[in-house]
Amino acid sequence: MNLDPTKTFESLYEVTPAHSAKALGSGSLEVLGTPALVAFMENTCQGAIASWIPEGSTSVGVEFEIEHLKASALGATIRCSCTVTEQEGQVIHFSVMAHDGEHLVALGRHVRAIVEVERFMKRLNR
Repeated sequence: MNLDPTKTFESLYEVTPAHSAKALGSGSLEVLGTPALVAFMENTCQGAIASWIPEGSTSVGVEFEIEHLKASALGATIRCSCTVTEQEGQVIHFSVMAHDGEHLVALGRHVRAIVEVERFMKRLNR
């Protein structure tokens, strides 16, 4: 599996009350909470490689680093984009950004690992 580092993958997300810092317990305001933003960004990276993953395998997040730069209101549309920056065997590194309109909301770095589903799930029961 060799991924194209020049390809950018994008996803759109609408901020709902369930995504607020208040609802998620990460703050007291009705604005996009950082946990939801991380989920949006991580989901975008997962989607970028989903078609490359062999049957019987999946990807799991193993690292995430974020700079949450700007608040976003409920109802906002968040556009997340990612690119593969490095691939080391079954480990894939991403650069990921989130925008609210033309405003940069967050910058991040994410790492995912390709794992065999059955083997991974069996290890949980040890």
